[in-house]
Amino acid sequence: VDFHPTATKPSIQHNGSLVFCSGGSVELYTDSTYSTFNWNTGNTTYHTYVSNSGTYFVEVTDSNGCKAKSDTFSLNASFISPPPVCLVGVDSSTNKNIVIWEKTQAGSIDSFVILKETVQANQYAVIGRLPYAAFSTFIDTASKPDVQANRYKLIAIDTCGIATLPSDYHKTIHLTINKGQGTNWNLIWSHYEGIQFASYNIYMGTTATNMALIDVIASNLNSYTHVNPPAGNLFYQIEIVNSQSCSPQLVESFSSSKSNIANVKDVGVKDVIESNISIYPNPTTGDLNIAISNESRINAISITDLNGKSIKTFIPTQRSINFTELAMGMYFLQIQTDAGLKVFKVVKL
Repeated sequence: VDFHPTATKPSIQHNGSLVFCSGGSVELYTDSTYSTFNWNTGNTTYHTYVSNSGTYFVEVTDSNGCKAKSDTFSLNASFISPPPVCLVGVDSSTNKNIVIWEKTQAGSIDSFVILKETVQANQYAVIGRLPYAAFSTFIDTASKPDVQANRYKLIAIDTCGIATLPSDYHKTIHLTINKGQGTNWNLIWSHYEGIQFASYNIYMGTTATNMALIDVIASNLNSYTHVNPPAGNLFYQIEIVNSQSCSPQLVESFSSSKSNIANVKDVGVKDVIESNISIYPNPTTGDLNIAISNESRINAISITDLNGKSIKTFIPTQRSINFTELAMGMYFLQIQTDAGLKVFKVVKL
């Protein structure tokens, strides 16, 4: 058997320059001694010519049939820099994602193009374009903040009609809630990405319009349990504060990004009730039995993990729950009745 070392990683060199507003191209090339070349421009020789903003790379094959890929080469074909995103978040008036940026490089920009990550990671598509004169915020009417977080980038089109490279992305916060032990509520959210910040602010209210700050935690954390919350329907929201406020028109300032508002009612959990329902044995190595005196009270039975994710559901008349196939650990057995929900913490051995 013959063993060959990995192909030497190709490096990209460049030659020439663009004449802004007058066209031209830049030659990108690598070592011509490789056997095959595959540029992401579609070229299959040792060099390629580019004239548009973008990131370029080449994959090569050496004489032994080993492949290697270059680092990316970034080309900004415009005479202006990519415009940075200032903040993204959830707009309180529309409950849709909002992208916010500041107007810079006056007189050099014709318009701004808004990009959104697609269903494929790191792949972006155009979702909007605004002229320079417009207010520099964009509402993504297709966004679903209650369902997921999203990443956004910006491109500027200069006055010569040339697009810049995309900016770095910003990602929104997506908050979810699940039932904790007793009356507690567990909050879990995706991290905001795009700027450095020190803390997350946690808000709660009895309506979506009377939210009040209840706690502040470090920015490297993304979960929180609200212990002994008030009874009834509650609303939660997460916020980060940008130390450098965004001023789209230099007349109105945006200084923070807020998540979607998560409502405990949406979790489908009513107040935990005291009833004549009991379970045994607990801990269990297999079957868990449910004992209840009034058979008509149970409407649904399910097992969830500690994050509230449903694992199994059962018919309401079932009184023996099989944990055999589940891994060792802790679970919640939820028994829904006409009066509310009974939640048991079950240990599987």
